[in-house]
Amino acid sequence: MPKSTDPFVDLRNEVDQINKDLSSLLERRFKILDKIFEIKKARKIPPFDFVRHQEMLDQIKDNCSLTVEPYVTPIMEEVFHQGAQYLAHTFKKESE
Repeated sequence: MPKSTDPFVDLRNEVDQINKDLSSLLERRFKILDKIFEIKKARKIPPFDFVRHQEMLDQIKDNCSLTVEPYVTPIMEEVFHQGAQYLAHTFKKESE
C-alpha cells in the first residue's frame, strides 16, 4: 500500500497489514496443528500436552519486552487454548 502524506493513515495501514499477517500466521498454525494431530493419532499420543503448552508460554515470555509481555501472554494463551479446542474437536470428530 502506498504511503500517504498523513502519518496517522500510514500507521493505520501498517496495523491493517499486521492484522492480515497475523490472520495468515494463525491459519498456517492451524494447518500445522492438523499435521501434528495426524502424527499424534498415529502414535496414540493424547491431543494436549501440558508440558509443551508451558514451554511455549515460557518462550513467549522470554521473547517479549517487559512492557508488552503482560498483554501478549494472555493473547497467546488464548491462541493456545483455541488450538487445543481445535485439536479436541478434530480428535472427537475422527473418533465418531
